[in-house]
Amino acid sequence: MPRGILPTVGACAILTVDPVASLDPDTREFDPEAVAACKNLPSKKYLAFVHSRLAIYQPWEAYNQCIVHFILRGEPNAVPDKCIEPSMSIPIEPMTSAAHVSGRVPLKPSTPLPWDDCYITSFSAAFVNHPTAFTEDPIDYVLDREELRRVDLFLADDVRRNKDMAHRKEVESAKDICSVPQNSNPSSDSPRVGGDDEDSDGDSSGPAFDDSPTHQIFEPTIVVNFTHDLSTMDGLGDPADYFKEVEAIAG
Repeated sequence: MPRGILPTVGACAILTVDPVASLDPDTREFDPEAVAACKNLPSKKYLAFVHSRLAIYQPWEAYNQCIVHFILRGEPNAVPDKCIEPSMSIPIEPMTSAAHVSGRVPLKPSTPLPWDDCYITSFSAAFVNHPTAFTEDPIDYVLDREELRRVDLFLADDVRRNKDMAHRKEVESAKDICSVPQNSNPSSDSPRVGGDDEDSDGDSSGPAFDDSPTHQIFEPTIVVNFTHDLSTMDGLGDPADYFKEVEAIAG
């Protein structure tokens, strides 16, 4: 089995968040209370597929970055409000059913995962920092180049389908709004679209993280540690807990 960079692109791995290392340098140096609080934060294990790197690997740097997709288990869920369908998923061997809801042939790691009916999706992913490290341990759950090419094609196709569905939904919503009769003389107590609201704090943006089954982070500020030894993990871990950890670090 291949050995080398930790983590290895194309392999499955366990990741754990390092809360203290995830703080910015000034906070680590000048805010002992924040450091102490981060040391007390719980840190869970999460099973992930290491998809790619954000840049060329730089072994002389203290940290490098990569993109991970959390490995989920069971029947993929639909998330209608985010235009995500169960078929927007990629199964991984071993599987207990002959056909997956995606209609795709399962990915074949060099060693089958210890858990059955697993999958990844474009919509549960994160960009992370990790310490520059190498391993002499065997890497048993890795995809070859052909399988990695399939992953890239499937992920891109699902993102395209998701964007197409979101666009159609937006168009239909606009049509519905236009079809509503307009009151030419609205009363003074009618709600104002886009106006100030006395209960609003002026911030119309949504929360950075939520508890839905769909999560993505596009800023590689979180530091995680990896291992390719899956025997140290009893279950896959819930990605929602990962994003709660990230939110707790952000304070």
